[in-house]
Parts: sequence; structure tokens; C-alpha cells
Amino acid sequence: MASLYEHIRANRLPKGSAGSPGLVLPDEPPDDPSPYGGPRIRWAAGARDGVAVFHLAGRAPGVRQIAPICDALITWLRTPTLASREALEATTVRMVGDEAFVPFIGPVLERFENVLDADHELANTPIAENTRRLLLETEQRDVLKLAIALLGAFGDESDRDTLETVGLHDEFTLYAVDAIGAIFADPFDVWMLFAVELTGWGKIHAVLSMVERLPDAGAREEEVRRYLLRWGCENGVLNGYLAEPIATAARLHDALEGSLDADLLEGAGIILSALAEGAAEGGPGGELGDYEQGAVATERYLKAMAAADAPGADRFDSFLAVASLRHFVRETIPTDRPRWEALGWTEPLCQSLLEIAAGFLDQPRWRDAALAALASTDATERWKARGVCRVLEVPMATELEFVVGADPSDVGAWHDLSQQADREGMERAATVAPGLLRLDKLFAGGPTTSLGFGPDFSRFEICDALANGLARFPGSGGSFLRQLLESPSVRNRHSGLRAYESWPQAGPRRSQSQSRPLPRAIPMDACASTPRS
Repeated sequence: MASLYEHIRANRLPKGSAGSPGLVLPDEPPDDPSPYGGPRIRWAAGARDGVAVFHLAGRAPGVRQIAPICDALITWLRTPTLASREALEATTVRMVGDEAFVPFIGPVLERFENVLDADHELANTPIAENTRRLLLETEQRDVLKLAIALLGAFGDESDRDTLETVGLHDEFTLYAVDAIGAIFADPFDVWMLFAVELTGWGKIHAVLSMVERLPDAGAREEEVRRYLLRWGCENGVLNGYLAEPIATAARLHDALEGSLDADLLEGAGIILSALAEGAAEGGPGGELGDYEQGAVATERYLKAMAAADAPGADRFDSFLAVASLRHFVRETIPTDRPRWEALGWTEPLCQSLLEIAAGFLDQPRWRDAALAALASTDATERWKARGVCRVLEVPMATELEFVVGADPSDVGAWHDLSQQADREGMERAATVAPGLLRLDKLFAGGPTTSLGFGPDFSRFEICDALANGLARFPGSGGSFLRQLLESPSVRNRHSGLRAYESWPQAGPRRSQSQSRPLPRAIPMDACASTPRS
């Protein structure tokens, strides 16, 4: 197997391109067909460590887990051979198991430092050179993370390209960010590269590093602040991880008092709406009540959006942000008014904000623009347009029938159609769906114990949505529901059965005292049968 570094480098995106590589690393365990019929549920790149950093503060690894890893690392540094590397990889896998590796880094490096202070012979070994070799050769992800962290302590500026390469994979950005910060006096160029080119957990770690070092940015502070406020918050995991740190450190409230442009207002809307949603649902990185100037920033933002010829005021993002803030003022603040009053959200201010928001959201142009955008070829624009229609309570079932006909892969459109269509609309959807989704091929293998994860998951999800929609209209879509009972996905078969439960029962009514179990029309094993031969 090729080393992880070579695999990442071979798939590295050129500088300036957009998006994350999103690679499946070669050390990923193979799919196991039992017990749920593969492919297995996997962590997204960087997610295991990201969840550990933000949500699992648990007990640090003990010496029985740390010492063997440190000893195997020292053996490699003394004698960097294939055997010692494989021993380090096997030891790390055994000690770490299914846990995140990030809690191990600090204790392992601390123990290594203590050994290094006492062992002068080890101190005279080429630690930096052997660490670089380990980074380039290892075939195990946690050992690569260990090598990156160690290079941060013993490397130099010549390691920039190597650290950039591994850092452009979300699984390793957290460690590359720290290593770059330890080596370079001005790490912002590399951190900005990670933040711009990645969209997942890697972007979150890169942006948080820029936020933390913003006071030390010197002449580059305004440049970094400009990026953070406009493009720093939005990511592919959850905007709430970054909204409060950016709003506070980059002084969003001050920026909204100065010269405004469309990107600034869009970025402000993303930040403030994430904070508002966090106040209602619990934000992972802080919510509007944690942002000291939240009331001031919200008032300035809404007034800016309501101004004549406000830059970017015609974007759906602006509408959705204002709608989110209106929902916060109208629904969240009343649940704990004393707290929000103390934070500056006074009754007169809230009333003023609601009036400004209503004036912006109630403009007739939004309805027409949203319905027109449903015909767009841009799936993201259609998703935003559906959000606008939901806020305005605009019926869109008829338009969505054309959307799914033109793009059957639009899962969100199927969901909205299933929730909004009347009986006739659901019957039409259930009639055309088998052909659009190619259910003859999807269901060719018959029922299995699979949960439907994998490349066909979206099609299985659409089937669930349609079944839930048909459950609103007992007696409709029988042919489609019967077809679902042949799906390889357990979830599809359960959805079909739940829809059937809403159908009127045939035969004479009986009192409860007379009732007894009826023969099953559908075999018990229809929900968990073995694959057909």
C-alpha cells in the first residue's frame, strides 16, 4: 500500500481551486457485509477528532495507553526501519482503538519531552529528519498525525510544502494548523489556504486558528478580519462552530457601522442567523446571547438590509437571514425575556426589529423570485428558493413536480413535494418515481438487511419521503408502496408498512372484546429477509 502522504499528494487539489479533496484514505477499514449489509457508517474526514475537540471533554488517556506509543515512537527515531515503523503503527492502532486520536497527542509529546530531557543519546539522534521520513512513509492515519505534531516541534520552514499537502485533507488539518503555527512567525498565508480550499472540519480548525491569532496579525489584521467577516463562517459542517468566535474577534458590530458591501452583508447574515439558531437550539460554538454586541449588530444589520439599494438585498441568502432573525425575536426571546432584556434586547428594540424585518420580508418580489428560481438549473439556488417559499407559506407543489422531473436527484425537492402535494399530486409522484429513480435496478436484488447507506442512499431516502407523503392519503399509491416492500433497504420497507397502517381495514368492525390478532398479509420476514439467490 502507498503511504498516506503519497496518496494525499497524488489527489491534492491545485492551489486556487475550490472544495475539499474529501478522499477516502487507503487505511480505511473495508466494508463488512454483516450485520447491516455494508457499506459501513463512516466518520467524515476530520469528524472524529472534531467531535472530540468540541463535544467530548472526557478523561485523558492513561499511561498504559500513552507509554507504548511513546516507546514505539522512540524506537523508530533511534532505528527508522520498516519493522520499527510497522511496530509503531500496530501499537498505535491497538492503543487508540476506535477513539479519536487528538486526546493522545498532548500526553504522548509530553512523555516524549520528558524522555528527551533525560536521554542525551536520544537528543543526539536526527529527530527532525526521522520525523519527516515517518510522515512521508507511514500507512496509518494516527501515526501520520503524530508525525505532523512532532514536526511542529522539530521542523523548520522548509517543511511548509509537506505540511500544506497533508493539511489540505480535512483529516489532518487540525494537526497541520498547529504545526504551521509553531514553525512560522506569520502562519496566516497557509491557514488562509486551508480555510479557502476546505469546506469541512479542516476549514473550522483553520478559521479558529486565525481568530485566535488575530490580535497578533499586525499589519495583516484588516486583511484577515475582512476574510473572516465575509467568507469565514460558512462551512459544510455547521456554521454555529464559527459564528460567535468570528463575530466577537472580528468585531462584526463595528464593521456594520462602516462602509458596507454585498459580501459583508451576506457574511453578516450568515453569522447572525447561525447565532440566532444557536440561541433556539443550542449552538456548538456559542449563540447570540454569548455575543456581547449581538443586539447592536442585529439592529445595524437589519437597518442596512432595509435601506434603499442595499448591496446584496436581492439575494435569497439575505431573505433567509432576516427571516431567521425575525423568528429569533418573535419566538426565542419571549421564552426568557429577563435574560434577553439584560443583554440589550429591550421590548422597544424587539418591536422595531420586527417591523423592519416585516417590511423587508413582505415585499411581493420575493414570492415571484422564489417561484421563478425553482426552475433554475442550480440546485443550491433551488434549495434557497424553497426555503423562501416555506417562510412565505407559498404553495409550490406544482412547480416541484417539474423540478423532480428535470432533476430526480434533488432530494430536498422530493421532500418538499411529499409534504405539500395533495392526493392527486402524491399519486402522480408515486407513479413517475419508479421510472425517474430507476427502482427496477435499485431493487433488483430484493430485500436485504441493509440500511441503505452508500452511493444509492439518496434514492432510498427519496422513497422514504414519498412513503411518508402517501401516508397522509390512505388508499393512494398502493403500487408504489408494494414495490417498496421489495426494497433492499430495511428503512424503505418500514416506511411502506407505516404508510399501509393508515389505510382503512377491510372487513366488518369488531369490538375490542371480540378482537384477536388477524393473519398477517405481509410476512414477518419482509422487513429483514436474506438476499435472493
